[in-house]
Amino acid sequence: MKHRSLLATVATLSIVAILAVTPRTARAWGEVGHKVVARIAWNNMKPDTRAKLISLLNDAPKDADLASLRPSGLSEEDANRALFEAAACWPDIVRAQKTDAEKTRRAKYHHSPWHYYDVYFEQTADGAIKERTDKKNAPENSIERLGVLTAQLGNTALPAGERAVALAWIEHLVGDVHTPLHNVARVSAAEPDGDQGGNLFKLEENPAPGKQYATNLHSFWDDLPESQFPLSPGEDPEARVGRVAQAATFLLPKALFERAGLTQTAQYAQWNREGAEVAIAKVYPNLKRNQLPDAPYTQEAKNTAVIALAKAGYRLAATLEAALAAEK
Repeated sequence: MKHRSLLATVATLSIVAILAVTPRTARAWGEVGHKVVARIAWNNMKPDTRAKLISLLNDAPKDADLASLRPSGLSEEDANRALFEAAACWPDIVRAQKTDAEKTRRAKYHHSPWHYYDVYFEQTADGAIKERTDKKNAPENSIERLGVLTAQLGNTALPAGERAVALAWIEHLVGDVHTPLHNVARVSAAEPDGDQGGNLFKLEENPAPGKQYATNLHSFWDDLPESQFPLSPGEDPEARVGRVAQAATFLLPKALFERAGLTQTAQYAQWNREGAEVAIAKVYPNLKRNQLPDAPYTQEAKNTAVIALAKAGYRLAATLEAALAAEK
């Protein structure tokens, strides 16, 4: 792969370098991360855009179990925001089919290949990075789907329920595209067909006490928003979402994001390429199989992840605003 000096990559790495001296999983990010992306987007959308999106979610098909994610006992404003955030997690919810009845009802909404687009790469004997263009992704993937789904969201001729499903997928996939291990797969002698976005790269030989599965590289990065921002005693989970969103937008303020020209509305392949370059430069180096990352690696991973959450949230807001502005 040719490492280009992408503005977005330079901005990300520069901010991370500053943070180093400033005091202070195959799902992407997990529930907290996806809700943080949605929270940042919600805070950066116009009130009328929010209202249109909530109206669509309330009209989601009953068998999608999407509108039912709206919590009770909250003010209308808080319930609307909570529904929008829950919708960002919905593609992972429909994937977790625990009963035969759920599997039957939800099968048409679950699409595993949509969650990622892998840039396949390998490291040659001399240390150079080589992109493996002979390895292919599924025709329907995160990049391709974002283009289709945003068009569906803006098409008022479609049923509201279909547009609601498109909205939930857009929320989720923008988060996925900003998760480095949804952007790459490393090819090696051990994994000649790729490591499935780090899923095959184990960081533990056996599960830790109380865990069902051993940590792998993919799950380590997915879980960063939870592991690096644990719930404080007595803290409400939604308050944690707000706390992480505030930390992300503090590290990458919207004004800086916009000044750097990073919005790049509808540039889904470019967003994915940014993540791939970050993954190659920051995710894989200095790791050993069956060894958990050390503290410096974990701290830099946290910084990188938090900035990615901010970028995803700002871009999601811009994406949804643009889709509704183009309604036809």
